[in-house]
Amino acid sequence: MYRRILVPVDGSEPSNAAIRHAVGLAGTQGAQVQFVYVVDTVTFARQMRTARMNVEPMYEAARQHGREILAAAEGSAREAGVSTESKLIELRRESDRVADGIVAQAEAWPADLVVIGSHGRRGLDRFVLGSVAESVMRRAATPVLLLRAG
Repeated sequence: MYRRILVPVDGSEPSNAAIRHAVGLAGTQGAQVQFVYVVDTVTFARQMRTARMNVEPMYEAARQHGREILAAAEGSAREAGVSTESKLIELRRESDRVADGIVAQAEAWPADLVVIGSHGRRGLDRFVLGSVAESVMRRAATPVLLLRAG
């Protein structure tokens, strides 16, 4: 039985599918859901340093976008009568990746299950773009339920 379900969110359709599934599962299990949004400030900083731009307005826009996505996810859970909370995580070190933030939060909270959406990319797209969901699956000590949109 799952008591604590962690759901990384990013506003995409796979993420929304994960929200729906996790909320439904939490409702049947009497579980609490924590939604997590990771702001990748490291990538912003790396890109903007070379362009010599002030990154703080972009950081704040990314934080605000994350807060909006988290609020919408929490609203879905509350409407279903599921106990929920959310966390905005910011990457800070050059070596940090989005998957690292998710796995660390799954351990810190601690989650019984991670429900994550995947775009289901294959071939060159997957190689070039990588997969946060796949990285979470490989690194997490917590069981991971991977959902593809569509």
